[in-house]
Amino acid sequence: MSLTVTFGWWVVPAVITIGTFGRAAMIPAEPKGGDYSFPDPMPFIRFGLAAIFSLAAWLVWALAA
Repeated sequence: MSLTVTFGWWVVPAVITIGTFGRAAMIPAEPKGGDYSFPDPMPFIRFGLAAIFSLAAWLVWALAA
């Protein structure tokens, strides 16, 4: 039994995923608004946008492959 990993076009959406989530994680979460009952929504928005871009990249890859 052998396992072969070939680097192909799947690397492109993987880099997009790592880049978008990495960028979303590296931006410091500065308290710009909100309080204890309603926290600042920007970290959630950044994570959501990173998830959307990542899923779109994988969808394009899946449809093109």
